[in-house]
Amino acid sequence: VVFISQRAGKPGIWQQPVDGSGPAEKLFERDLEPFEAIISPDAKWLVIRTAPGATFSRDILATSLTSGHTALIPLVTGQYTESLPRISPDGKWLAYQSNETTSFHIYVRPFPGPGARTAPSALGGTEPIWGKDGKSLYYRGPVGEVVKVDVTTGTTFSIGKREVVLTGEYLTDSSHPNWDVAPNGDLLLLKRSGAESQTIVVHNWGRELREKTVPRR
Repeated sequence: VVFISQRAGKPGIWQQPVDGSGPAEKLFERDLEPFEAIISPDAKWLVIRTAPGATFSRDILATSLTSGHTALIPLVTGQYTESLPRISPDGKWLAYQSNETTSFHIYVRPFPGPGARTAPSALGGTEPIWGKDGKSLYYRGPVGEVVKVDVTTGTTFSIGKREVVLTGEYLTDSSHPNWDVAPNGDLLLLKRSGAESQTIVVHNWGRELREKTVPRR
């Protein structure tokens, strides 16, 4: 698992085996604050989205995990907010959101670049998520609806049919994703708008279910 942690007064990016079998390993630490970090599907790149700051403010950067060098490569930078980077399953395309046209839109460009970008969102969008099959791109529309766009990836990127697949009072967040898409294409929405909620983790729920459903004699 990859996570952001502030240790010895400095924010950094760390990784650690999920089962806790090994210690945390520091992947990145610089004089800038990371807000989000993802690893490319081939595990060769660490992609970072930065916090507001004097240098690389609200930008998307990358650094190699295999070359032995720690140089930062600017992917999407500028005076606007570029955030929520997501790499396609084939590792060749970067989706992100930017408010350079006053409202947020979804953009896709070659990863790690260079190349021209495409805007799959017609009326604006936030929180891009790639379908696990690499044939679709999802995002939240202007009123929080979930939009699915059929896409073709590979050496080129193209857009196909666009459709709204879910509407309802679900929270959106232009800073961090509030949802995800399961490998089979089912949507995982985390919180309804206006609802007070808390996360509950139930261990051994299968055993509890069997105990509650066993036939009584």
